[in-house]
Amino acid sequence: MSLITCPDCASQVSTEAVACPNCGRSMAPMIVEPIPQREVIIQKAPREGGIPAWMIALIVVLGAVLLIVLFTVMRNNNDDANTMRVNVNTSQREALNSRANRVAQSETRSSDVTVPSTSVPSQSSEVTVPPSQSTSINTPPTDTRTATADNVAVGKSGLSIDAKIRGATGREQPVQKETFYLLKKDLRSILEEADIDDEEGQGLVNAFGMSIVYPSKYPEIRRKALAAISKYTVAKTLTDAQGKAKFPDVKPDSYYLFGITKTPEGFSVWDQPITLTEGQLTNLNLEPSGGR
Repeated sequence: MSLITCPDCASQVSTEAVACPNCGRSMAPMIVEPIPQREVIIQKAPREGGIPAWMIALIVVLGAVLLIVLFTVMRNNNDDANTMRVNVNTSQREALNSRANRVAQSETRSSDVTVPSTSVPSQSSEVTVPPSQSTSINTPPTDTRTATADNVAVGKSGLSIDAKIRGATGREQPVQKETFYLLKKDLRSILEEADIDDEEGQGLVNAFGMSIVYPSKYPEIRRKALAAISKYTVAKTLTDAQGKAKFPDVKPDSYYLFGITKTPEGFSVWDQPITLTEGQLTNLNLEPSGGR
C-alpha cells in the first residue's frame, strides 16, 4: 500500500483511503466535466473611412446608366452623320440635275421645232352646213417644245398642251373644258373602221365634225365615232379655263393627239402625231385657229 500527501493538511494518507483521517478531505479523484464548445461569432467593426455597401451599389447603378446614355448619344450622332451624308449627296445630285436641266432647256430653246400644219384628208377644206353656216375644218399648226421634267415618273413621259382658237373678232380664246385624247392611230383610220355614213359626201372627218356641231341632227355618227375613238384611247384629259391640260405618267411611245371643238365658223380638229420621250415633259402649244 502506498501513501500520498493530503493537499490540505500534508498528512500521509493511504491511496486506498476515501478521505484524509486528519482533515477529512476527500481523496477521490475529481471528475471534471468537459466544457461544451460554443459558436463564436466574430463581428468585424467597420474601419473608419470605409465605403458603405449601399454606396457601392449606387455607384454601380450610376455607372450602368452613364454607359447607356453614352451609347445612345453615340448612336444618334452616327444617325445624324448618316443623314447629313445623305442630305449632302441629295443636294449634290439635285444641283447636278438642275445644271443638266438648264443645259437641256437652253439647247431646246436654241432648236425649237415648229410642226407644220396637217391638212385633213377630205375633198374640201370647207363645207356648207345648214342653215348656210360656214364650217372651217383644219388641223392647226402646233408649236412643240420638249424639256426635262423633274416630276415625270421613272420610265414614264409627260405631255402638256395649251389649246386656243380665234373668235369671231379674231381674238385668241382658250379651248375651255374640251377633252383631248392620246390615240394609238390617226383619226381618219379610226373613223374608217367605225362604219360611218358620209351623208354630206365631204369625208369622214367632216361628217364627225358636223355631228359635234349638230349632235341632234347626226347622233348616230357622233355615237359611232366616239365609240371607235375610245377603243384606241391611251389617255385623255380635260382642258381648264385657260385651255391648258396635262397627260402625266404616259408610256414613252408615238401617239396621235386628237381634239375637236366648236368655233364661231364651225369646228376645229387637232390630229397631231407626237413622240413622247422617257423622262421628259413635252409642251405643245396648239396655235389659234378657227377664225377668219
